[in-house]
Amino acid sequence: MQTPWYIPIVSVLGAVLVAIINYIFLKFRDKSDRLSKLVDNFCTEVNETAIAGSKHWLLSTKGLSDDKLLDLKEQECELVGRQERIDALFQTLKYQDKKLKLDEVQPDFDSFVTKLTGGQFRVKEREDDPQIANMLQHTAASMNGRIRRALSDRLKRFF
Repeated sequence: MQTPWYIPIVSVLGAVLVAIINYIFLKFRDKSDRLSKLVDNFCTEVNETAIAGSKHWLLSTKGLSDDKLLDLKEQECELVGRQERIDALFQTLKYQDKKLKLDEVQPDFDSFVTKLTGGQFRVKEREDDPQIANMLQHTAASMNGRIRRALSDRLKRFF
């Protein structure tokens, strides 16, 4: 008994179809993994910056020795650098996936940056400000939650 002519063709077409579907799935999974990793890096950087910023704002500059003031200036430079890295990561997130909705995250991001290096930042004689330290932590937590929800919403949509 001879095999009908269409069986090998159907087998090859089936294998090609499975390969195409597998390629599409793996491409989406790779993209979602990269996006998830970028969001994790962003959230980690925000948390570390919030901790460093809170420590900075809980320190009064009145009556500090020259060595302590030098340490404080180094800390301020570090905070500015962290702020710039966070901004670069945020812009990368926007660019990485245009369908990631960051509209709800933007106000928290702007507020975080303003609280981190705004107001009495780099003022020679300033008091400690626990309110700003608390607000940094609160804003960081809010921003992390919102960006993770935005990522979850994005990953629910296939394309």
